[in-house]
Amino acid sequence: PCRRKQSNKVMTPSEQSRIKSVPDPDEAQELQRLQFLQSLGVLEAPQDERINAITQAAARYFNAPMALVSLIDSERQVIKSSVGFDADKTDRRQSFCHFTIRSDRLFIVEDALETREFRNNPFVRGEPGIRFYAGAPLIIGGRFRIGGFCILDRVPRRLSESGQQHLINFASLTSRLIQELYMSAHSAPEGRASSATLRRT
Repeated sequence: PCRRKQSNKVMTPSEQSRIKSVPDPDEAQELQRLQFLQSLGVLEAPQDERINAITQAAARYFNAPMALVSLIDSERQVIKSSVGFDADKTDRRQSFCHFTIRSDRLFIVEDALETREFRNNPFVRGEPGIRFYAGAPLIIGGRFRIGGFCILDRVPRRLSESGQQHLINFASLTSRLIQELYMSAHSAPEGRASSATLRRT
C-alpha cells in the first residue's frame, strides 16, 4: 500500500509574508478531495470522544488555549473537535486550515497581526483574538488532505522543533483514527492506503 509521510518542514518568516504564494489546489484534485471527504460521512457525524481526547491532550501539551480538528469542505470549515473555540462551522476562506491543506508541510503563523493575509481576519480582529496558529494537515487514504489539526493562541508564539514533531504526531494519530472510524467500508482511489506515518518521539 502507498504510504505518505508528513514533512516537518515549516514555512519561513519570509514565506509567511507571502502566503498568497501558497498554491491553490488544482481544480480536478480539489474535486477529488471533496468527493472523498464527503463520501466518508464524517462531516455530519457526531463528535467522537477519542478524537476529543486527542484534541484535549494537545491543548494540555502545548499549554494552548485553543486546539481544533477541522475539516475543509467546499465552502465551510467544519470543526469536529475543539478546545476553547465555540463555533462548530466557519467560512472556509476565513479559516487558517484552508491554507494548511494546500501542502503536506506544517503551516505556522507566529503573529497573525504581522501577516498580511490574516491581520484583518475577523477571528484575529475580533473574538477569539487569534495571534498564533500552527496546523498540520490530516491526510487520509494516503493522499487526501481533508483538514487540519491545529493549536492556537491569543499571543504570538514560536514552536520548537520538538513541538513541531509533536504536532505532526497528534495530526497523524487523529488521521489514523478518522481512517479507522470512517474508512471501514470505503476504499480510497488507487487502493486502500494507510494514513501518514506516526513518528514517535
